[in-house]
Amino acid sequence: MRRFATLAWIPGLMLLAIGGLVYLFRPDWATWAGLAALAGAVLLAAWVCAGFDSILAVLGRRATRYGLNVTLSVLLLLALLVLVELISTTNNKRLDLSEGKRYTPSDQTTKLLKNLKADVKAVAFYRPPSPNAFEDRRGAEELLRRYADLSSNFRYEFVDPDRDPGRAQRYKVSQYGTVVLEAKVAAPKEQGAPAQAPGAVASGPAPAPTKMPALAEATLQEEQIMDLDEEKLTNAIIKVTRGGKRVMYFVVGHGERAITDSGKDGYNAIRTLVEKANYETRELLLLRETSVPADASVVVIAGPRKDFAEQELATLKDYIRRGGKLLVLLDPDQAASLTPFLLQYGIKVGDDAVIDVDPTSTLFGGSELAPVVSRYSTFHPITRDFKNVATIFPLARSVDTVEKAPEGVGLERLAQTSPQSFRGKLSQGQVRVDPRKEKKESVPIAVIATVETTPTDKAKGEGKGGEEKKGGEAPKSVKARIVAFGSSSFAANNYVGAFGNRDLFLNTVSWLAEEEDLISIRPREAKSTPIFLTAGQATVFRWVPVGLIPLAIAVVGSTVWIRRRRAR
Repeated sequence: MRRFATLAWIPGLMLLAIGGLVYLFRPDWATWAGLAALAGAVLLAAWVCAGFDSILAVLGRRATRYGLNVTLSVLLLLALLVLVELISTTNNKRLDLSEGKRYTPSDQTTKLLKNLKADVKAVAFYRPPSPNAFEDRRGAEELLRRYADLSSNFRYEFVDPDRDPGRAQRYKVSQYGTVVLEAKVAAPKEQGAPAQAPGAVASGPAPAPTKMPALAEATLQEEQIMDLDEEKLTNAIIKVTRGGKRVMYFVVGHGERAITDSGKDGYNAIRTLVEKANYETRELLLLRETSVPADASVVVIAGPRKDFAEQELATLKDYIRRGGKLLVLLDPDQAASLTPFLLQYGIKVGDDAVIDVDPTSTLFGGSELAPVVSRYSTFHPITRDFKNVATIFPLARSVDTVEKAPEGVGLERLAQTSPQSFRGKLSQGQVRVDPRKEKKESVPIAVIATVETTPTDKAKGEGKGGEEKKGGEAPKSVKARIVAFGSSSFAANNYVGAFGNRDLFLNTVSWLAEEEDLISIRPREAKSTPIFLTAGQATVFRWVPVGLIPLAIAVVGSTVWIRRRRAR
């Protein structure tokens, strides 16, 4: 009996292990698992009682104490690792020390995902991780995981197109590294008739204001992404959840900056940016049109050099009367006909050019004729998030508000230069200023006007008091939006990527198009920071980790081992 008790620890441990495994994989056998565990505990207790003296003797040995110390150290290390893993899982925070915070979601991405209403699913077609897989699956999985952490409505899965060719054919995927986004959203359905031409004679009720798209049956929207990054993924989410593109018209015919021009003064970069944000860009020749198209979400006048005809100004006025959204970017001593046009809405365009003598402008890459602006309206949605964000305005003119706003017009200054600025005069391509006559001041260079009007305002000016809708119903008022900048160069190809210029332009477009949820700081461009080493530095970095460090460890270890041997 005593001999059996000394060997009871073997079946005891086996019964304990069997009981634990049975309870883990078959919870319905919990009773049998408990009995097995109890039997194992009884056998272990019998073994301890039978060999208590032998156990004490073994525990008293030096080798046993060292072994127990090592075992306890390993167990404590494992417990510490489990604790750290639990804390990191429940508090999923990371410290991003990369340049440009490339591993931190941008403000736009965070805002978009937190306000995401539709269910968006990303299907990523990548091969399993292997040395032969050229696509960066690990980076894609990390990016998609960050998006899923920000919104419960965003899900993702990875599909191997070689093992599941049917899914690849279903989504028309022919290349590794393709990500397909799909979302079920309500498709827009256009309502309302085109507005009456500005030169036509009123023969009935005035045209109704342009209505927002009505929601029809839900449709499945899909978008494919190649070379996945945050900017492409965020823009793709915008496209699949918006249910249709907005149309942005760029006025032409007066020497404006062309959206097809890829030179330093062109607007091709702007065209690319707004198309990524789910806008369709078109050119608009006002001399050939009797009215601004009804599908226009925003009309842009970018740096005109020639004056507008009366017919064109009447067309723009009619567009504002119908609740239109107008973005005007003016340069000094150009398109003088737009000055009285904007003045009727409370926007005062100065016949000047801004000179900023603040030395900090030079430090940040600007100059006297290219002021660096960091003073914005902190309450308006366009610049509300512009904390410590600078913009640069090359060759700008002042754009201010009138002292008394016209009836139904709300005015607000959007951006101003530093207090070390002058209002100069442009003469023969040079800006001249007389410090004795001009005083230093913070010069406003961007103004916002919100115009409350009714579609019958024009009819009232042409007829006898205007006409009301059938049945005596009064027409509803609409709100037009106008943003005027004193520089068109800040959005040109060679400046739109500087500082916060891109975000300022795109935020303005989003506000004009009444898409305030898209107003934010956009994803940052991923930058690589290579390290260039000289031949000597390369030699040091080659031999220190490979040769010197292992040799030092071997020498220290050998020295300690020899000293311990001698001490015995």
